[in-house]
Amino acid sequence: MGFDLFEKSEKNDKDAVFRRRLIEALTNDEEVRRLICSMQAPGVAGEEKGEGKKEKREKYNRLLETAQALEAERDELQKKLDAANKSIAEAKDVIAEMENLFDANVKELEACQSSLAGMTQRAETAEQQLAAAQRKLDATEQERRDAIAARDKALRERDDAARARAEAERSCEAAQQARAAAEEENRSLVRELEQRFAQGKELYEQLDHVDAYIRSLLDGAIPRKGFEAFIVGIAQDRSLPFVWEAVREAMRKGCGTEELTTLWEIFQYAVALVNQGKSQDIYAIDDVQAGDVFDVDEHTLVDGSRAQGSITEVVLPGYRNTYSGEVVKKSLVRI
Repeated sequence: MGFDLFEKSEKNDKDAVFRRRLIEALTNDEEVRRLICSMQAPGVAGEEKGEGKKEKREKYNRLLETAQALEAERDELQKKLDAANKSIAEAKDVIAEMENLFDANVKELEACQSSLAGMTQRAETAEQQLAAAQRKLDATEQERRDAIAARDKALRERDDAARARAEAERSCEAAQQARAAAEEENRSLVRELEQRFAQGKELYEQLDHVDAYIRSLLDGAIPRKGFEAFIVGIAQDRSLPFVWEAVREAMRKGCGTEELTTLWEIFQYAVALVNQGKSQDIYAIDDVQAGDVFDVDEHTLVDGSRAQGSITEVVLPGYRNTYSGEVVKKSLVRI
């Protein structure tokens, strides 16, 4: 607002100077001055005659009115000039006050900037401390995670060890059970072998009561004398056909029941020994019964039988290889 007044007062001063110069120009004009002097006395003015004097009077009056108007305007302009000077002084005071305020603001701004610099430095220091604390916290957190991982690993290893121990205990228990079962099986086998050897010994001794010709048919299975040779001989696959044929020949020849029983028990004993030497039973005596339908691929008719029909008597059971399905010896039957 003060600056606006200052600009207006400066414009008014220019107008006042212009008017003042105009008044001075009119006052210094020779004709105007002479006219004013010739019209100073009213009496003289009333006595003058003529058209020229009347025009001069009118001109004078106009100039006088102009001078009065200019004087009044000058007074008004002087008042405005005084008011403008006052406004200028007030504006200067305001400017000075604003400059002082500006200087104070500048000083305050500088103080704020200095304080801000200090705060910035403290903030940077705090940020560095915070970063260091964060790194330390991260390191601590990493150590904590490592510790947890190590603990979990130790727990897993402990659980694995416990499971391994339990598994070992189960394995040991299973081994003990297997050992006990094996020992029991071994004892069972020993008892069975004892029984079998006792049975074998008995059969070997009974073989002496079999017809000499029939015994000679067993030379292919038992080439040497003695109980051990007897056991070793009949415990082989190739011995089974010899023993079975010996039983068949004894029946054909009409040997007694005791001899036939001894020979058939020797054959059964030989089948059992051969199977025991295998991982699984290989040979089986055919389970043929009276009433079964005659099958030429599995049965052989004895003399006196009909050509077809159902089996009425099993004279001598045959045997087969259960692994290959081959019928080694067909059963002798009667229809």
